[in-house]
Amino acid sequence: MSVGSVMASGDKNSLLVQVFDSLIEKGHAQPTTHRRGPHIRARNTTQAFWLNCLGMLAFSVAVLVLSLTL
Repeated sequence: MSVGSVMASGDKNSLLVQVFDSLIEKGHAQPTTHRRGPHIRARNTTQAFWLNCLGMLAFSVAVLVLSLTL
């Protein structure tokens, strides 16, 4: 018998809420000097990264143009 069949649906939801609440409390309890802040810094901004971005942009534009003309 699995855990999912033993626990009721409401029990699972309340357990998830408790887990997330404890994670949020731990995050707020950390000193502000250890937090990353609201922004995530990109680590890989080499030429290959920007070429990949331009390639995906060109592909997206091509798909858009194709979808509008067909």
